[in-house]
Amino acid sequence: MLIIKKQTLIIFCTLLITLCVFTILEGRTPKELYHEKLSKLKDNDVNGHYDLGVWCKDNGLMDEAKEEFKKVIRLYPEHANAQKELGCVKFNNSWITEEEKDEIVHKEKGLIKYGDKWVPLKEMELLRKKERVTFNWDFEYKIQSKHYIIYTSTTEEEAKHIKDVLESLYIAYNNLFGIYFDLSDRPSTFHKVKLFKNIEELHEKVPQTKKYDAEGYYDSSIRFALLHYNRKRTIPYSNAIHECTHQLTWELFHKKPPVWFSEGIACYMESSTFLNNKLKIGKIDLYSDPGTWGLDKDKLIDIKKCISLSYQEWENFSNKEISRRRYFTCWILTHFLFHYQGGIYKDGFFKYIKMNLADIKMFEKLIDKTDIINKKLPEYVEALAKSKND
Repeated sequence: MLIIKKQTLIIFCTLLITLCVFTILEGRTPKELYHEKLSKLKDNDVNGHYDLGVWCKDNGLMDEAKEEFKKVIRLYPEHANAQKELGCVKFNNSWITEEEKDEIVHKEKGLIKYGDKWVPLKEMELLRKKERVTFNWDFEYKIQSKHYIIYTSTTEEEAKHIKDVLESLYIAYNNLFGIYFDLSDRPSTFHKVKLFKNIEELHEKVPQTKKYDAEGYYDSSIRFALLHYNRKRTIPYSNAIHECTHQLTWELFHKKPPVWFSEGIACYMESSTFLNNKLKIGKIDLYSDPGTWGLDKDKLIDIKKCISLSYQEWENFSNKEISRRRYFTCWILTHFLFHYQGGIYKDGFFKYIKMNLADIKMFEKLIDKTDIINKKLPEYVEALAKSKND
């Protein structure tokens, strides 16, 4: 009997220890487990990094999975499974994407891509001529991606660059708002863009941009984002992110959102870092347009004034310094409400956004007293500035 009791006790203790270990592991996030697994791998362990990539994929860590598969390819370019995980196929003894393969095959047949169609040159010219008349604009290319149609007078390479940026914006925006909004009723049509070769052409074809000395414009009446490729900037796509964020926001609400939020979220997305074809929202890029303003707490205005601004007041650009301070405050306030102390205001902020009202009382009910946030914002700007300078 004693032996049986001892064996029973040993089995019980073993099960208890196993359960405790399992509970501890389960209590950790997949990202924490990923870093633990990664720390145990040697840099040149091809199979180890591939297996870790598969584990990441199975556990919803898609960015980490992609990075692991890239490590495998750097170590062993002929790793077929890793190449396939990255969306590549073997063609003419090289690993390329399906899109690249598609382009090579069609160009070898003498076809040209116009939008989503591969057609002979003469047919492309007829299609383009018809749309040039419609737009009263001699654009050069029509490029179509998963979510965008871009008409452009820039080079094909520059247009494809903007296409990649806008696709990353679409994904980032939908990931951000998809938690709180039902996006199933979003318009199924493509988001339309006119990309001009420079600001002079933009001002000529879109006179209101010249009036306000604007870098771009979202025209809600025709649902077109009107942009230019700014080669003078380190980041030539900054205005594209801003105006196409307006496009996404207006279509999310199906009507005018409050101006402070519309401009705040546009600046928030525009200031984010675009790296490896991904928009890392909230991670400020100092070369973006908002990033060049400088993180200066003295530029802030009272947020009650900021939230209460009408579109008519906003469009009064007679004093550029006041205008810039409004943009700055909307941007910082939006960043603050998403990220302050790990996002303590985020849920309340989204509840407020869903109401689509520029209402101070509702803001204070769902988020916090404006006087309190007015005190916290300067400290937040200083902390952001310090983090960027470190």
